[in-house]
Amino acid sequence: ATPAEQAHPIVWVGGIGPAVKEPELSGFFASCCGAVAHVHLMQQPHENHQIAFVTFVAEEGRDAALALHAPSLGGSTLVVKASGTSREKREPVIREKRESAGRWWGRPADAWQPAPPKQDHPIVWVG
Repeated sequence: ATPAEQAHPIVWVGGIGPAVKEPELSGFFASCCGAVAHVHLMQQPHENHQIAFVTFVAEEGRDAALALHAPSLGGSTLVVKASGTSREKREPVIREKRESAGRWWGRPADAWQPAPPKQDHPIVWVG
């Protein structure tokens, strides 16, 4: 784990049922993995499930959560992954998106040219 991940032991949790609330999710991870510092639960737009970022007090809690095999909560099977939200990991992606603003399909905006006109070619069936 990177130093940033060790300072903030966070996991990403997906597949959370729509009826699950933050206290229930926090209690679930506290009971099987260790003390939970914070839970940030988010409803996915146009989806029938939620995602969450769970912050543990110690990195042992994060490691225990990552070791869970298909945990179930509220009738839904959860997906637990390392969060990967550290600033060091996100910054190159953010910078690339800023630099590509104004580009179309990876090309500079001024390099765009219309497609050449279609030419009529007879279709010949061989069979």
